[in-house]
Amino acid sequence: MLDPNDRQLYINALRPPFGFEFDRAVATTYTLNLLTLLAVPLSFAKFETGKKEEIYKDPISILEATRRMTGKFYVFCQNGAIKVPALPNRLFNYLEDMIIEVLPPNPEGVFHPKIWVLRFIDKKGERVFYRFLCLSRNITFDKSWDTILTLEGEVKGRLFARNRALSDFINALPGLAKNPVKKRIVKNIDSIAEEIRHVDFKAPSYYDDFRFWPLGISKYHKFPIRKDYWRMLVVSPFVTNSLLERLAHDKSENILVSRNEELDLLKPETLKKFKSKYVLDEAAGEEEDIQIEISSEAAKKSPIDKESDLSGLHAKLFLAELGWDAYLWTGSANATNAAFDNYNVEFMVELKGKKSMVGINKFIYEKKDEEKKGPTTFMDLLREYTQPEKPIVEDEAKKAWKKQLERLQRSLAKSALFVKVSPSKSRNNYNLELHFSPRLKFPDARDIEGLVWPISLRKRSALSLKFPGPFLPFIFNDVCVDKITGLFAIELNCIPLKKTISFVLNLPVKGMPQNRDEKIMQMIISNKKNFLRYLLLLLYEGEYSYLVSDIAAKIGDIRKKGQDWSFFEDMPLFEELVRAYSRSPEKIKRISKLITDISKTEEGSKIIPDEFK
Repeated sequence: MLDPNDRQLYINALRPPFGFEFDRAVATTYTLNLLTLLAVPLSFAKFETGKKEEIYKDPISILEATRRMTGKFYVFCQNGAIKVPALPNRLFNYLEDMIIEVLPPNPEGVFHPKIWVLRFIDKKGERVFYRFLCLSRNITFDKSWDTILTLEGEVKGRLFARNRALSDFINALPGLAKNPVKKRIVKNIDSIAEEIRHVDFKAPSYYDDFRFWPLGISKYHKFPIRKDYWRMLVVSPFVTNSLLERLAHDKSENILVSRNEELDLLKPETLKKFKSKYVLDEAAGEEEDIQIEISSEAAKKSPIDKESDLSGLHAKLFLAELGWDAYLWTGSANATNAAFDNYNVEFMVELKGKKSMVGINKFIYEKKDEEKKGPTTFMDLLREYTQPEKPIVEDEAKKAWKKQLERLQRSLAKSALFVKVSPSKSRNNYNLELHFSPRLKFPDARDIEGLVWPISLRKRSALSLKFPGPFLPFIFNDVCVDKITGLFAIELNCIPLKKTISFVLNLPVKGMPQNRDEKIMQMIISNKKNFLRYLLLLLYEGEYSYLVSDIAAKIGDIRKKGQDWSFFEDMPLFEELVRAYSRSPEKIKRISKLITDISKTEEGSKIIPDEFK
């Protein structure tokens, strides 16, 4: 049921079910936070994760989890909507092959769906289990109120007709990519798309049936929300007049929940079509910094969806009642023309249940537990919307600057940029050359300043962009091999508007050194103590023995004192390796791969103690 007391953590929803292990996954998102994406493999590998401030204190766990995901996990995101990280991190380079930037079929829209398709297998390899997530949340760390729908089921011998829409959506993803997708990735995704048609997904509790609704891709342009209901609840952080009027019809009991600044821009006649209008109470959310911003759909006739790491209300759902039944549409689509008029690519799921169990009153007003502290109904999170005395009118000059900034951002994101790597004069270092197409032209935007830099370097290394161009190759000299990347940040600063937008592009790289990933591994492990920590991670994964706690405590104590210690002191390493070989031989395979990969560089070979060899 829709219960505001149930704050399910995004990461927890990705963990393998009991008795199963992660096998493969495909995800989609609009905006993408690279730090959040690093946390995802930790869940797949069943490693413990804490708060986001704590997750990245142990790069060895992230390194191992990310290495396991190679070739098994791909995330499709809107081109130009990757957030710029605050600081460089070598581990970001491991994400390059996972991230596929896409463009919607309609050039005026955005790629906006937020789904996960996760494949799990049991240890015997006899059972295949799928989990499907449909969310209103992007792959970011934010503090907003969102929705998450989970459907689960096992692969059966028969076909399930209702899964066809989901299968077609997954199958269409590689065709939306900005750059050609590797054949092995296409083959992997095609196999998931085919197998998903055989999954016996079970409807959630209190619901009788469900239906998948892709929007904005070939053959899927139908308006999903039925018209014959007698009242509707609309919850959406972004709204437009014409779409709300289309949803409201001539019904008199409709309810609208949105953001204050969005409702302020609506026409009075649109607001009158909703009997009750609410906004999220300020106490229910916190503000966060926004690094990526694209113009709001509240602007008249604008098909672009403004969305980033917003706090407060971010959920999107449409709840309608008809007779004894209630119909819920949930997913990525806002109550805007961009979402439903085939500008954006979206994904929704329709659920059907009894009004007495999942209707509007049940969702908004009914308390599930009178003794619970804090908010117990959705209404407890809301307050009535107060319409301003005078209509809010957007400044036309600011709107014009916003559009110019947006056009420039889109042009850069869509352009055929690529990175070329060449040896530098300094030994073992390289030059990174960012190449622009010679045919690329921009408007004469002299009041917009630009910067560009690889995210493996700090922003102080950035080079200036002057418009309209053309641009010669931007060269970053003497870059260490572990800092070679195709992830480049671009920042645009509109001086009259006093507004800055920034984003990351995942660019093709020509001449990538073959040993880059192994060099990153060597830099992270770096010494014999870290090698031991990595070894312990592999040996005791999923176990809680006295040896783990004793050694972990010893490592921590010695690190605090700045002392060194004998690698094998008080540790029966050979016996533990034999035990792992007997009980969990896959651990020995992982240790063998670690030794092989780290030995590919001369510095890495020195980290491994002779006694261990």
